[in-house]
Amino acid sequence: MCQLISGRYIINNKKVSYTDALASFNFTTALPGHPICVIPIGSIKNNMPVGIQIHCKKWHDIKLLEIAAHLEKLTEGFKKPLLEYV
Repeated sequence: MCQLISGRYIINNKKVSYTDALASFNFTTALPGHPICVIPIGSIKNNMPVGIQIHCKKWHDIKLLEIAAHLEKLTEGFKKPLLEYV
C-alpha cells in the first residue's frame, strides 16, 4: 500500500521519495516520448491481473496500437479482480 504524506510516499511503513516510489515503473524509453502501451495477458494465483508493456519507436503510435490489438486477441483480455477489503 502506498500513500502520499507531505510530498513523500509511505510504502510498507517506510518513507520513500517520489523517484524511489514511482521511477521503477517507468522505462528510459518513455522519458524522451517513445510510445508505450500496456495490455493484459492473464492473472496470477490470487486473480490479480498481469500485463505487459510494449514499446516502439517514436512517432509509431499507430503501429504500436495495431500490435497491441493483435496481441490482446491472443489473451483472455482484462478481467476485473475480485477484491475483498478487510
